[in-house]
Formats: sequence, structure tokens, C-alpha cells
Amino acid sequence: MTVMANPLTMFDVKGQVALITGASGAFGMVAARILAGAGCKLVLAAGNQAALDEIAEECRALGSEVMALNQRPSDEAACQSLIDEAVACFGQLDILVVASGMNKVALINDMAPETFTDVMDANVTQSWLLARAAAGQMKAQGQGGKIVLVSSARGLLGHPAGYTAYCASKGGGGWHHQIAWLRIGAHRDHCKCHCPHCVPLTFDGLDVRRQ
Repeated sequence: MTVMANPLTMFDVKGQVALITGASGAFGMVAARILAGAGCKLVLAAGNQAALDEIAEECRALGSEVMALNQRPSDEAACQSLIDEAVACFGQLDILVVASGMNKVALINDMAPETFTDVMDANVTQSWLLARAAAGQMKAQGQGGKIVLVSSARGLLGHPAGYTAYCASKGGGGWHHQIAWLRIGAHRDHCKCHCPHCVPLTFDGLDVRRQ
């Protein structure tokens, strides 16, 4: 029986390369700060240039090497481009955090089909495309990797206030991570799905993203 001398080394990510999409959003910013503080090199991608620049500078101040990309994972080519740019900059990809997505609120009888499709594309298809591209890169490197998909408790519990598309999409994202894990686990890649509950960005004037 083999016993690890220090099991905590399993959680050591110092020097690893992490790509975070939706890096200017609440959960993307938290992931960026944590991984920067843990010694990761970061590729931060987001559509909000001003917020992206802000979190990139914050992570650099924490000692991280950072490449900031004003890009969204809008289609297959864009998803593959994000992976390729991360590898071109830092030589490898060890961690993918998919925190990008969207929500459009409308009751089911009021929601246009194209609105439903837009939300499903952002929250299911794009996360699948990113996981697919990252898993291919991680397999080629032969050292394993980590893929984290940010979903929502709404995908498990539902919500009555016009979240028709959002709940369906987050449920779908949660389930496709299960299939990804079964498929890529043989290559030492790990795929996890984080399902947070309702998190306000501001409360009584306090920006909780900075807490």
C-alpha cells in the first residue's frame, strides 16, 4: 500500500496555468483571486473590458502572471481560441474554470424561443465546447488537469420568477459535467460542477464581490 507523504500536495496549484471565462463576473472574480493567491498563472477572459482590466491588475498585485483577453466563448472557434491562446502564452493548460453564462428573465408563456435558445447556448453549449477543447489539450499534455463548471442550485431546485431558460440550462450544465467526468477521468482529468445558491452582488451599498 502506497501512502502519500503529504496529501496536501494534491491541492498545490503553484505554477499551474488556469483559464477563467466570465472572469469579470462575481464567481469568476472570486476564482481569479483565489488561484492568483495560490500561485497560478492566469488567463482571464471576459466581455467587460473595464472590469476585466480591474481584476487582472488585482491578480497581478497578488503576484500572479496574467494574460487578459477581452473575449467571450461565443462559438466553437472562440472556445478553441481561448485554449490556444492560454497555451501559446504559458505553454500549457492545467485548470479551466467556466464562470461565463447569462440569464434572461421571462415567464414561460412570454419568453421568445430565440431567448430560450440564447440562454441554453451560453450556459450549456459554450461550457461544453470549452470543456471539450480543454480536455483535448489536457489529454495531449499527458499530466491530467481540472475542469470546473459553475452551474447553479437553480438547476436543481428551480425558480418560479421567470427563470424558465436559466433553470433548464443550469440543470443541463450540471448533467453534462457528469458525462464529461465519466469520459475524461481515464486520462487523469477531473471535471467538477459547482452549484452555488443565490448570491447578491451588492447589499446595502456593499459590493460583496470584494469580500
